[in-house]
Amino acid sequence: AAISSENILTREVTGLVKGKRTYMAPLCEKGEWDFEKLTSKASKLTDHARIFYELGGNKDGKYDVVIRSINSIDARTASVTNLPFEIFNELKEKLLEIPETRNIYIDVTSKPPATIEYV
Repeated sequence: AAISSENILTREVTGLVKGKRTYMAPLCEKGEWDFEKLTSKASKLTDHARIFYELGGNKDGKYDVVIRSINSIDARTASVTNLPFEIFNELKEKLLEIPETRNIYIDVTSKPPATIEYV
C-alpha cells in the first residue's frame, strides 16, 4: 500500500493511542535501517499515531510517498513485513524518477497501534 500527500509529516494520520482512535502527525526516524528496533519502537507509541522511516527524497518535488507492507489474516491485527532493504531502495529510485516526488518513507507501524487505513 502507499499514500501520497503534499507534506505527510504535518498531516494527521489515524492510529490507536491508549486503546482509542486518534489522529496525530507521524514520527519520522532517520539514520541506519534497523527493522527490529523500528518496529519495536512503533509498537509502543504514545505521542504519535505512526512511525515513518525516511528513505530519501528530492527537495524540488511536491508530494511525499509512504510505502507500507503488512501481513494480516483478519484485518484486526497486522505485522509489518520484513522485506529486504534493497527492495525499498529500488522503489525509492523508481519513485524519484517522477519529478513530483519529494520524500519517500516506509511506515514501520504494526496494527495496533496503527490502523489499516490512513485517514
